[in-house]
Amino acid sequence: MKERIKIYSDEICIYVSIGVNNPLYGKVALILADALILSVLILAIVIWIPGLALVSLLFLFFLTKYTLWNIYGRENVIINTKNVTYQHDYGFFKTDYTILPINKGLSLKVAPAKPTENKELLIKMTSYNDNDLPVEIYTMALSVPEDDVIRLNMLMKQLFVDKMAEEYMLPPIHLN
Repeated sequence: MKERIKIYSDEICIYVSIGVNNPLYGKVALILADALILSVLILAIVIWIPGLALVSLLFLFFLTKYTLWNIYGRENVIINTKNVTYQHDYGFFKTDYTILPINKGLSLKVAPAKPTENKELLIKMTSYNDNDLPVEIYTMALSVPEDDVIRLNMLMKQLFVDKMAEEYMLPPIHLN
């Protein structure tokens, strides 16, 4: 079985890949709903009811996308010191990468995914605008275990501390 969460860094970028973790009964219910809508579409084509065929085709498109997300869905995020890039992977197709620029630093804000549990957290990434006011630039769609949030936060601090050290590095002094 594939890992649900992968977090690693090459000291230039942080790569986060989070997979959907839904119960089997939810996946089966979505597949049955897809089959039902598909049968309505086939019936509408056979009997030739164009309005019903169009509506069921539209509904089938969105329901199939939702089904693919709940079965194969993966969220890929790449963080570096200049931007946050994300992509959604539906198993059979992937969305284009979306690049969100970071203005002045990046911080993580976390909230419980479910009010009763603190083990799974939702992550919001916040940057700062020119007036040093916080601006939310990205919210992860999938919840992350607390251990992985701590690890991600540590990697981000390390990435930005290394960037700051490079920017404020003093020139070498030669005593000749």
